[in-house]
Amino acid sequence: MLRQSVNESSWAISTTRFNSINEFEYFGNKLPDNAGLKAIDRTELISFSIKRLSDLIAANPQVMRNLAKMLVTKINICNFHLEVVSQTQRGRKIATLLSGFIKISEWKPSYYQDIQRKAPMSLSIAWDIELLTRFLSCDSRTIRDGLRDLLEENLIEIEWLDDRLAAIQNVTMNDIIDLGKKSSKIDEKTNFRLTIKNPNKLEDYCAD
Repeated sequence: MLRQSVNESSWAISTTRFNSINEFEYFGNKLPDNAGLKAIDRTELISFSIKRLSDLIAANPQVMRNLAKMLVTKINICNFHLEVVSQTQRGRKIATLLSGFIKISEWKPSYYQDIQRKAPMSLSIAWDIELLTRFLSCDSRTIRDGLRDLLEENLIEIEWLDDRLAAIQNVTMNDIIDLGKKSSKIDEKTNFRLTIKNPNKLEDYCAD
């Protein structure tokens, strides 16, 4: 990702070392005066002067190709994120998000080689409902009910995890319905992993 410095004629390229910046995201018309900001991403940076960057690209044209590919990928992911956020139906909101692991090549698990996309796709990401409400700009009920919809349609499997990321046994649909109550084994901060049982059927569900 390229970023131009405010105070000097230089650019910054994403890297794995040197300085870093925090990226923030807020969904709403106006940020409340008393709101606290929480970083949702962290980008490591290294600075180049314009001349040094031009020399680097001239000597290594593959750098420009890589930068262009990275920018296109970023735009595609941002556009997809907007598509997911704008989806109002609870089950399809979650299903649309999960379809990104099918549509976006950078998200697709490297192990998944089924061309017909009928084999289950297990996602290694540990989610929680609180995280998804921020990312998808919705309330916890939308996420909870969306997960229920997909479970009832037999489109996903959920593995609920404790603080040590060990599986929580015997979580039932009632635990999801009663999420956060004393009677439930899970709450909004409980981690979970998802498996898309049949990616083709998931995409069909999104299209209905």
